[in-house]
Amino acid sequence: MPGGGQNSRDTTDDQGQFRLFGLPPGEYIVSANFRGTGGEVTEPAGEPTGYAPTYFPGTANAADAQRVRVDVSQEQSGINFALSATRLVRITGTVIDSRPAPVTN
Repeated sequence: MPGGGQNSRDTTDDQGQFRLFGLPPGEYIVSANFRGTGGEVTEPAGEPTGYAPTYFPGTANAADAQRVRVDVSQEQSGINFALSATRLVRITGTVIDSRPAPVTN
């Protein structure tokens, strides 16, 4: 669930820095996603790779994410981590409902 605040979803600047402000006090899980072109590459073995959604302190597993506590008027620093490189897969198929009929939208 996105945190409240004026820019609780933000992108990094040209140096990979970010600043989230206006968050209410609480514990947060910080995550990063690759949003842009060129995030998929093909390894020499011919398998496509890219970046998985990654959680602080640098894990692709949400259960291993470390919570970041923010108090009133507090500034947190050192919340730095790299995106996790991973092998990509493509899944195709048809979603059906309980009738069974194809689901629209």
